[in-house]
Amino acid sequence: MPIIEITYPANALNQEQRRDLTTRLTPLIAKWEGQPDNQLVVNNTWVVLHEQPLGEFTVGAQPYTGDTQPRYLVTIKTPEGAFIADGKQGIADELTRAILAIEGKELGEDAFLRIWCIFQDVPDGSWSYGGRILSHSEIAAVTRRG
Repeated sequence: MPIIEITYPANALNQEQRRDLTTRLTPLIAKWEGQPDNQLVVNNTWVVLHEQPLGEFTVGAQPYTGDTQPRYLVTIKTPEGAFIADGKQGIADELTRAILAIEGKELGEDAFLRIWCIFQDVPDGSWSYGGRILSHSEIAAVTRRG
């Protein structure tokens, strides 16, 4: 039951694009965790958008002012070991393509510098649901029943 956080500059995405992005990203997690049809995983995937005011999103000490293509920092937090083999590569690729599609662009070299994905594997014993710490094996057992 992962968390996807996307930080981007103001005006990079309109309301429809933001809604489209969250709709596209949610099922990707379940797919790359090896449970594409598991509604429990899909229904408990959080997507949190962090829109930064113009001038407060900087790269290379250069604040984004809307004159260049926007950049995106995507952080994906999951219990350690949640992804299947090649899952991180798969979701990074599909997530990048989804952002570009929403912008009306295709995958190219500029995506390499504009869309970054950081994976945070949460260690066993460091994930809580409803005030209770669950081990990875408990989380896996719950999601497999999903």
